[in-house]
Amino acid sequence: MAGNWSIGIRRLGKIAQGSALRPRYAARMEGRMWSALVGDQRRRAMSVLPEKILVATDGSKQAARATRTAADLAGKLGAELHVIRVGEPPVIFHPEMRGYTALYERTEQDGRKLLEEEAERIRASGATVARSHLRMGRPDVEILAVSEEIGAGMVVVGSRGLGGVKRALMGGISDSVVHHAHCPVLVVRAEVE
Repeated sequence: MAGNWSIGIRRLGKIAQGSALRPRYAARMEGRMWSALVGDQRRRAMSVLPEKILVATDGSKQAARATRTAADLAGKLGAELHVIRVGEPPVIFHPEMRGYTALYERTEQDGRKLLEEEAERIRASGATVARSHLRMGRPDVEILAVSEEIGAGMVVVGSRGLGGVKRALMGGISDSVVHHAHCPVLVVRAEVE
């Protein structure tokens, strides 16, 4: 009885791995079987280079490096380059608080100024900016929303290079974008000094 039980467990393990359901020669033929089952459409879609690249900037050194990388990549691939800056609105709002609207507008103007400066730096380097996007809100959510709106083929973000514990406690915009994006994400790390 014990022997039959162990054979059943091994068989379940093989079924979970998929090897019990295919013929023994299938491992050698797997690449050919995959292409026959899926067809050429999927392979062609996977090999297409991005036509639109979205790069996020916040004025930091890491974002500047990500912007340079995205501009180089867009130039070499012949892709449209879109730049996004997400301003974080003032956190505190109270109906009786005077000047909240002015504070919000000032934050938005500062973001627009930074975005225009970054777009000008990109143009000065010889690259072309298809469009600049300014949004107000949570950076990760807004970056993802714009990437879907424009149909970006790739998103480029900078990373501060936080360690595992700090990243887990503080969260990271680049982590969130990587995990929730509909397209490939290139995370550009800060230069090691």
